[in-house]
Amino acid sequence: MPRLHLGSQLGVLFIAGSITSLMVTTLHIEHEILQFGRAELDVSPRWVTVSCGMGAVVIGGCYPLADRYFSSQPHVQISLSTLIRQLIIFVGLILASVKFPFENNMEMAWTLAFIALLVWWIGDRSKIGLAISLMHMLGGTFFVQSLALLGFYHYTDADFAGVRSWLPALIFAGSVACGNLARILSLDRSPLDVRRTSHVM
Repeated sequence: MPRLHLGSQLGVLFIAGSITSLMVTTLHIEHEILQFGRAELDVSPRWVTVSCGMGAVVIGGCYPLADRYFSSQPHVQISLSTLIRQLIIFVGLILASVKFPFENNMEMAWTLAFIALLVWWIGDRSKIGLAISLMHMLGGTFFVQSLALLGFYHYTDADFAGVRSWLPALIFAGSVACGNLARILSLDRSPLDVRRTSHVM
């Protein structure tokens, strides 16, 4: 099965990022975790959805490129079943951020951080993948904090420079899942390829 055309790969990443953003933001608005300027707003604003879609394209593209230029085994195969397991845990992480009755934000932050590392452990376990995900976590958290401090939106009960302290765990897990989706989309499945199969639990 030949790999998708570059435009199709970018399109899939954009749609995946947009849908994830729509789900996360809408849930956070409904549970009064996140508030925008308009009090009647009950879904994710369009600019947030588009921005996250573009972010998914950039984030996802980093993983295949890093594998190619910085890994001794540049063709990383992530099985579809592994990606599905990662996505299930990631969705569970999102739901935990709004559903579970934690006593405080820090307790939730440590719990979600453990689950986020589990997402990386299940489908990646590479040093490159960990490094990229950590960089995206730091950059993404700073970006969200900056917009919050500039007044684009407001996190209720914020305890980490304008956002909630568990937000970095969501960004980290989302980065891992997005990167592995990009790896699957960019993988040439010719039997002549040299591949490394990811460890799975």
